[in-house]
Amino acid sequence: MSTDNKKTPAPADEGLANKLPEELLPVYEWYQAQGKQLIIFAAVLLVVVLGVIFYVRHRANQNDLASAALMTTESVEGMENLERQFGGTKVGPLIRLRLAEAYYNAGNYTAAREQYETFLKRHKSHPQADTARLGLAATQEALQEFAAAAKGFAAFADANPGHYLYPLAVMGQARCLAAQNDKAAARDLLDRLIIAKAGTTWETEARDLQGVIDRFEGFKTESIFDKMDAAARKLPAGDDSGAASLLDILPATPATTNAAPEAAETPAAEDGQAEAQPAAPAVVPEAAATPDAKAAPEAKAAPEAKAAPEAEEPEKAAAAPAAEAAPAGEGK
Repeated sequence: MSTDNKKTPAPADEGLANKLPEELLPVYEWYQAQGKQLIIFAAVLLVVVLGVIFYVRHRANQNDLASAALMTTESVEGMENLERQFGGTKVGPLIRLRLAEAYYNAGNYTAAREQYETFLKRHKSHPQADTARLGLAATQEALQEFAAAAKGFAAFADANPGHYLYPLAVMGQARCLAAQNDKAAARDLLDRLIIAKAGTTWETEARDLQGVIDRFEGFKTESIFDKMDAAARKLPAGDDSGAASLLDILPATPATTNAAPEAAETPAAEDGQAEAQPAAPAVVPEAAATPDAKAAPEAKAAPEAKAAPEAEEPEKAAAAPAAEAAPAGEGK
């Protein structure tokens, strides 16, 4: 029975082969041997092709969305969101550059430097790599790393003499040299830039920078806030009573000497008020003396008015006994 069941499809296949024309018999035989595997392979290939097409379209759509969002986003938070959402797209490098610029404009120079360094590590051959190098030098200058910043500006200027940002690199190098007390080299760079960019706005900016460098006297090694912090650390822990004496602990500086008169004027004004308080009662007696002066004549007049009747009464009293005595004498 089992052998009969296994042989049952054979007549059907033979019947189909017998019905086909002789020209299609090789095709039929090929289909029986390899056709099913080929169909499965073709189906898989079709799925892969459709997946690739969908992925390419999705990436293109993501690139379009990223480009549109990049044109309208300015804030640091918005740039951070774009970097997380579209950092892996074709627009990702530009997003990182804009994010670094946003950090720089916000004063977060450390984060800006990290973004520029990440960009240069991942995209060394990107068309905007030179711009990233210039931005990295600018962040180093802002962080007062003047030696490294001067090298970065000089490298950009030497490698890109025709770049539209070349004047910015030269002026940045001049600023860093002046910050390192090399005003002569800084002025020489600006002189050459003025000659090269004569008649342009860069000439005006270079001349303005020359004036700034000429007036620059170097950075102060210690600010007033650093001194106040150092003075605060000298106070005993938990002792808030000495907080008011921080200015006395500080060494004499122009800032403290200018502030001292202002601080001294306030107690002087308070002392004046304190001294004026005893003087106020002195005015009050004077004001009170006026009524007293007016009352004095009244007080004197009152006794005089009362004294007159009293003076008259003794006279009458004396006259009365005299009158009484007279008749008595006459009677005798």
